[in-house]
Amino acid sequence: MAKVSLYKKKIEELEISIKGHDHIILEWEEKCKGLEERIHHYMKEITTWEEKWIECDRLCHEWEDKFHHLEISIKGHDHIIHEWEEKCHGLEERIHHYMEEITRWEKKCHEWESKCHEWEGKCHHL
Repeated sequence: MAKVSLYKKKIEELEISIKGHDHIILEWEEKCKGLEERIHHYMKEITTWEEKWIECDRLCHEWEDKFHHLEISIKGHDHIIHEWEEKCHGLEERIHHYMEEITRWEKKCHEWESKCHEWEGKCHHL
């Protein structure tokens, strides 16, 4: 009987210990449940930030592409502007040359007109 009594005592101690463990297990289950909820919240937040980053990355690439195309366009326009500058410079040189020619011919014409008036005056006296 002593053995039975010893086993009963041990069983009671184990039942008390199990009840203590059950309580500890419940505490850990509650703590883990809270942690799982936090993890779920953080995963949703990470997903939100990933989506925002993806959108920002997409917009950044769009702006980079737009910048690149504008840069190419500007280089093309710079080339066209340079061509027009050269053409205008050439035209300005021609205009300057023609103005000099006009001035030279005007001078010659005035000289001839003067001579013609002079000869006309001489011819009227005859």
